[in-house]
Amino acid sequence: MTLKKKAPRQKLNKIQIQRKIDEDLKRRWLFLLPGKNSNEFILPGAHPFNRLLFHELPMTRVNSEGKVSQEGKLGQPKYYYIPNPLHKKLNALFSEFKLPTEIYPDLTVAYLGMYFASCTASHDTHFHADLKWKQSESFETLDLLENFATEKIMLRGIEFSYCDVIEKATQRSKPNLGPLKTKKIQGHIAIQLIEKVLQIYKQIQGYGIYMKSYELNKQHGHSDLLFGHKNAASLSQAYFSRVIFDYLRENLCCTPFQFLPDDEKYKSEWKRIKRMYSRRKLFLFTGKLMQLSTLLKTPTVSDDNQLIQIIQKKLRGHLQAERLRLIEIRNHNRNSKDGTAEITPAAWLL
Repeated sequence: MTLKKKAPRQKLNKIQIQRKIDEDLKRRWLFLLPGKNSNEFILPGAHPFNRLLFHELPMTRVNSEGKVSQEGKLGQPKYYYIPNPLHKKLNALFSEFKLPTEIYPDLTVAYLGMYFASCTASHDTHFHADLKWKQSESFETLDLLENFATEKIMLRGIEFSYCDVIEKATQRSKPNLGPLKTKKIQGHIAIQLIEKVLQIYKQIQGYGIYMKSYELNKQHGHSDLLFGHKNAASLSQAYFSRVIFDYLRENLCCTPFQFLPDDEKYKSEWKRIKRMYSRRKLFLFTGKLMQLSTLLKTPTVSDDNQLIQIIQKKLRGHLQAERLRLIEIRNHNRNSKDGTAEITPAAWLL
């Protein structure tokens, strides 16, 4: 088994990044507005066993029925429209893994959530990077201003970049600005004037807000909206890998209990579902569903084993925590002093 060599990644410029963001955000409407060759899907009710699958579904204007409408109020749509070719692939995937038909609607919700996550991933990643850069610059500026105020440094020159305001901003439009101009100031009198203005920066409106953010950053570091992941797509992949895997185990481990108290049939059913729904098969299904939603793009993956490894890697921390919890439960039950025993979740047996 060999991996295909990855092509060198080209860094996008600002215009290309914005174009990619706009194109991805427009893709959301493909599943929100009815088309000639689309299959209507009505959102099932959310309950404790499936509510985590509803993550990433969009908020937009909807009417009283839950359909997208410009005259409606802000809410979560109840009606979605999956193009027929994709709908056929989705049902074929469910059939390939012999999943119970009663969980098709919930898994379709997960598919939609991953699709919408793929539409907003570029925007969220760029927003996080832009926010981090702007925060860093503002904190450095506060340090610089404090040095001016305490006369630890002295200003010797400054250069302004500015534009003439042709039309002021309104609620519906940005300001109309003239061409960019620069002004360099080095004269002693003018520099002193600017320096004195900088020294009274604590009197500006909103200084307390800037300082509160600055203090939180000094104490806790930059706010990481991606929780250590390299981008928003990777964050969503890890999230949906976990919730789909847990959902499948919880729903596929139920059948053995209907044979109790017949212990022989109970054990036989456990063996059957463990063969039919092994962990590797659940990893593979999750990976294929994620690929179909376009949240996971794997041009270098050539076989199922590689896809299984990708999902298994995303679940590594979750499964490790689960193993540690199982050890705690077993140790407690073996050494219980008060006679109580903790029950191992049945879903963890899959």
